[in-house]
Amino acid sequence: MWFVSRTLILAYLMILFKPDVTDGNLILFMGRNYEDSFPDCDVHLFFQEFYVDFHNKPCYDEAEIRFPSELTSASDKRQTEFLAGRSAAKRALEFLGQPPADILISENRSPLWPKNIMVSLSYNNSVAVCAVSQSPACRFLGVDIEETMSDDITSKISSSVVGGREKEILDSLSMSANLALTIAFSAKESLFKALSFKVGRLFGFEDVLISSFSIRDNSITFELLNHIVKKAKLQRKLRCLFRIGKDFVITLVADTQVALNHRWL
Repeated sequence: MWFVSRTLILAYLMILFKPDVTDGNLILFMGRNYEDSFPDCDVHLFFQEFYVDFHNKPCYDEAEIRFPSELTSASDKRQTEFLAGRSAAKRALEFLGQPPADILISENRSPLWPKNIMVSLSYNNSVAVCAVSQSPACRFLGVDIEETMSDDITSKISSSVVGGREKEILDSLSMSANLALTIAFSAKESLFKALSFKVGRLFGFEDVLISSFSIRDNSITFELLNHIVKKAKLQRKLRCLFRIGKDFVITLVADTQVALNHRWL
């Protein structure tokens, strides 16, 4: 069986992509922040660039963001990523006119967002992104950002992310195997984030299958297995959009799909 636990794959990627830290602590340096949107479905994206260095703890006080007690024993890398994500989310909620408030952590470690708002967070080693929508028509939302995989990573995890017909589709594309797998992996992560709360349980890469991949439209169409369709009360096929940056890809799943602007690429 080609499928390997999604959790194991994520843990493996976290190890491979972690910064080369030998000693000292990490300090977050804020870089450029910018935004984008999906106007037709009222989805807005807020980005926060950051980089890490040694010497001090992440600067929560300077960012005016409460340091959560749940992260007291977390690694400095995790504390830094958390701050970057919360900085992007803070701007997103301000954009929607939400009053300033701490974004607390729930028992299952997910953020506690204001009611009637769809929110999704993601980050890699240098960029955090927050996707938000206040539209009543937006029933689910998922965003993911991934650094482009290396040859070594691609060879190690390919069979755990895609299998059978999916691999044939990726192999037929006029793009590198590394980039194609990165997009496929990220798209499945966006689907997981968008649908997990509707499905009510964890599901894996083998539960959402690539049925088409369009470079021209920057989109992937997925076919959901029956148990996902019934539990989430969704149509069988869902579309995910992707964009390719200099050394990363970003994918997004929402109710209504329109083309991303290109200002952030």
